[in-house]
Amino acid sequence: MSETSAPAPSLLGRLAAVWGIIGVIWLLADAVHGVGMVAWEAIQGDPFTPLQWGFAALWVGFMAYSEGYRGFQSRLAPRVVVRAGVLARDPQPLRVLLAPAFVIGFFAGNRRRLLTSWGITIAIVGVVLVVRQFPQPWRGIIDFGVVVGLGWGIAAVAWFAVQALLGNPPDIDPQMPEAPDQ
Repeated sequence: MSETSAPAPSLLGRLAAVWGIIGVIWLLADAVHGVGMVAWEAIQGDPFTPLQWGFAALWVGFMAYSEGYRGFQSRLAPRVVVRAGVLARDPQPLRVLLAPAFVIGFFAGNRRRLLTSWGITIAIVGVVLVVRQFPQPWRGIIDFGVVVGLGWGIAAVAWFAVQALLGNPPDIDPQMPEAPDQ
């Protein structure tokens, strides 16, 4: 279906799109709160050594670029907003109910989207389990970098959502399932 023949968003579709975007922002904010508490604990502890300050500066810069800019701003955030637009125009019941999972791409995506969404999630869980074993302040320093990346992600999702509301949605493939041959 071409963009010009796409149906206008219904009220249910619009509400589902908002639910999807707000749900993603809430998930990210919840993660910021959780890891932010650990980061704050490290900052409140013994003063950092010069090595720890140096690592913290490099790590925060790395996470701002890799997770914040490359991961969220360049990839996930625009795709979340574009998939929310798909949901607004085609509010199928399961997609509406699980809108945050839909807009992230955990289901109803092409093979690449599904593998990427699930693969990154599994990798993140693995990294979290390993980092939890680190002593303070190292765990807190790592978590502070994560807070920066996730905070950038929240801002990116909100930015792209506002841009879409103003009539300038991101120009990115929503990576929906391939249409069956007719």
